[in-house]
Amino acid sequence: MKDKTDYKILVVFPGREDMPAGWPYGRFPVNNQIEKIKEEINQVSKISDAEFDFFGWKLIQNDSDIYESYSLMDDADGLVIVPLNAEFASLGPDIYKLCEKNLPAIIYTKPFSVYYDGYAALKANGVKAILVASSDLNDLIEPLTVVKTAIDLKRLRLLIIRDLEHDYTKIDPRMLDPRWKGPAYSGLIKKYFGSSLVYADSRELISHYNEITDAAVQEEFDKAIRAAAEIKEPPKEDIFKAVKMYLAIKSLMNQKNANGFTVDCLSYIREKTMPASPCFAISRSNDEGITAGCEADVESVLTIAICHYLTGKPGFQGDPVIDRRKNRVIFAHCTAPTRMDIDTCCPCRFRTHNESLSDVGLEIEMKTNEPVTILKLTGTGTIKYMGLPQIPVQNTFETYHLLTHEAVTVEHDYTGSPWGCRTKLAIELQPDELEKFENNFFGFHRVVLYGSYQKKLKSLAQLLGVKFHDTMYLPVSG
Repeated sequence: MKDKTDYKILVVFPGREDMPAGWPYGRFPVNNQIEKIKEEINQVSKISDAEFDFFGWKLIQNDSDIYESYSLMDDADGLVIVPLNAEFASLGPDIYKLCEKNLPAIIYTKPFSVYYDGYAALKANGVKAILVASSDLNDLIEPLTVVKTAIDLKRLRLLIIRDLEHDYTKIDPRMLDPRWKGPAYSGLIKKYFGSSLVYADSRELISHYNEITDAAVQEEFDKAIRAAAEIKEPPKEDIFKAVKMYLAIKSLMNQKNANGFTVDCLSYIREKTMPASPCFAISRSNDEGITAGCEADVESVLTIAICHYLTGKPGFQGDPVIDRRKNRVIFAHCTAPTRMDIDTCCPCRFRTHNESLSDVGLEIEMKTNEPVTILKLTGTGTIKYMGLPQIPVQNTFETYHLLTHEAVTVEHDYTGSPWGCRTKLAIELQPDELEKFENNFFGFHRVVLYGSYQKKLKSLAQLLGVKFHDTMYLPVSG
């Protein structure tokens, strides 16, 4: 797989040599401007955290130039388009044609380089590009981070660990089987996010688990014990198994050439299929910058991937619970990362997995009065049916949505409580917003990210071609 830190960005310049009239002014020296901007962009690349390799620097004057640029795009991960001069609307046909290859793109315009940018029309037509209209090229740094995120999602090879053998009588007949994620689903993920899905079952994972020696586990186990603030219910033997499961998943990922995973853990815990729960493995992997999620919830683990790639921080996947009396939403799970803000490690207690009171779960002390962004990718579709009982006759996927909400963490009464999953984090909502969330919360899980990132997430939604919402629910009912 390509090195994640290397991002090849093609830079092109729509413009006209010796244009007799137009903006910024007649006979504008486009080639001199290209050299100036090239120098400035290369300086910007030195400031950025990622390693951007800018290349091309091609003047685009006609359709022939655009076709020539397509061959350069085959070697590019992203695209920066810098219109230089314009007789009328420079963000017109040339921009649409340059964006047809669907590379994540930035359109950078200096004041007066164009008369009318037409960005609203580009957005309305679904062009996957971010507009940066600024006199300072340093304003490219944040959008480049967003482009990097879109590129990293394309490089994500996500391992889904789940079994297909199960008791169909346990599945609500009104719902589609949630375990089936076949080629059509994989194609949908590839279309929207560029990510690849690979699969394994419990037998494969157990095989890797059994191949790991106790001696290979010991060092990682000792490290985990030293880092823990406290060990409560689980015996150290169970913690040892949890660490071994972490190493087994890493081994399976290596075999599958995967760089992220999600596992149908709840089924395995309830049915006692696995020798240990993967809660520790999910937490430790996210601490290490490896995208990981539970319950084989692909949309949630893709959301966690966005957290990692956009901010360098992990996300906390949790189930929301409402406390009407205090206008709070409490997010709970047993798999929280300890390094939510990277620089500091939150106190971690080894507990049993709450719902089964067995295996190993993690209780992480989350900070209060901390700015957070709640986010989640979710898809929508339409189903037509006939008769009662309902007979589906048409099932059409519509699009993905990126739900977001900025808040501040608050204290709650369930720290250390045996009620609910071990780690809990709370935010406060206004009563009317809480009611809207209640009325429009469908599905499960939301992801909590430390920091305020709605602006970047809105740009990312534009690049991915998904709909952006500044609420943590999709408005469906009142």
